[in-house]
Amino acid sequence: MSSHPECDMNSDIPTGAFRELNLQLPPFSLDKPLRVIDDWIEGHPVRRLGLWKPEVVRYALTSNKEF
Repeated sequence: MSSHPECDMNSDIPTGAFRELNLQLPPFSLDKPLRVIDDWIEGHPVRRLGLWKPEVVRYALTSNKEF
């Protein structure tokens, strides 16, 4: 999944707008990904593709009362 590791807070936005998400921060709170692939170009926010085991994602989402 795409994650912006330099983003220091996940915040709500109007529907249809763009936002950076750091999947290691609340409300997602995923552990460090197993693997990452850099996926950005100079001059744009740092974005990485992260790989997590499905059961780790499932646990993070089902244990969070916000979801």
